[in-house]
Amino acid sequence: MNKKVIGLIGMSFLVGSISYASPNKLNIENVFKKSDLVEKNTMTAFSLKYQNIGSTIEHNETSTTSNYSTLGKTSKIGINNLSIDAYQEFFKNSYISFAIGARYGTSGGEATAKKDEFEESAYGTNYGAGISLNLNTEGFGLRVQPFYSSYYMFSNNTYKLNYTTANSDNIKLKYQEDTKSIQHSLGVRFINPRKSLMSFVSVDYLQSIETNSDTSGTVAGNNIDFGQTSEVENNDIAFSLGVGFVF
Repeated sequence: MNKKVIGLIGMSFLVGSISYASPNKLNIENVFKKSDLVEKNTMTAFSLKYQNIGSTIEHNETSTTSNYSTLGKTSKIGINNLSIDAYQEFFKNSYISFAIGARYGTSGGEATAKKDEFEESAYGTNYGAGISLNLNTEGFGLRVQPFYSSYYMFSNNTYKLNYTTANSDNIKLKYQEDTKSIQHSLGVRFINPRKSLMSFVSVDYLQSIETNSDTSGTVAGNNIDFGQTSEVENNDIAFSLGVGFVF
């Protein structure tokens, strides 16, 4: 997705949010009625977030190692990421707020392949910190909060590939990838202060900054000396949803 499209989505989102915030709806005090949160200028939140990310690997590795044969196929892996977010929100006024947060998550997934063709799985961890800019509106007795957030993330992922050649030689490959990225998110939170509950959805743009990778493997128990290795290509668009508690 190019920058112009992202910009248009962002502008549309903000304009729509501001239009929704008409004077008869934008009354935060009503939302926080009978809640001690209205007396505070800060709010703490903890949430569990689910995110789905797609990865692709074109397996065309080359090697002169005896008995080695490349898979010669493209694998697609759907990676499910679960993370715990914690943030502190600061209310500068009734309608605009910002938050500072931290995130830690784990991920895992498997490639879609025909039976006995090959097996490939992925797992890893990710962590980071960031900020969120929020618009506070009221709707359906809830605090409706459109937001833009930006998190600087560190990811450590491992991909394992296992297949058998035509000569019945078992080949095992391992890809280790360390990535630094910025995750931009446009979404909306629905907060019920009376019950201290929150839910949210967002569209995420994953901007890769730096990637370090390493490939290793064995064939019939012997180490493979690679001439050319494959790279993991991650989708730059993802979707997230989650639930949490506010205090």
